Amino acid sequence: MRITSELWVKAFLRRVMADGHFATVVRHGDNTAGAIFIKVIR
Repeated sequence: MRITSELWVKAFLRRVMADGHFATVVRHGDNTAGAIFIKVIR
């Protein structure tokens, strides 16, 4: 069983927000599969 893109992104956003940072989804594609691009600005 593979984890869906939607679940992975939701968990990642929750973790980032819990650490006191900001994150948002800029573009949304397929919920079940697809590429995930993360841009980090420091």
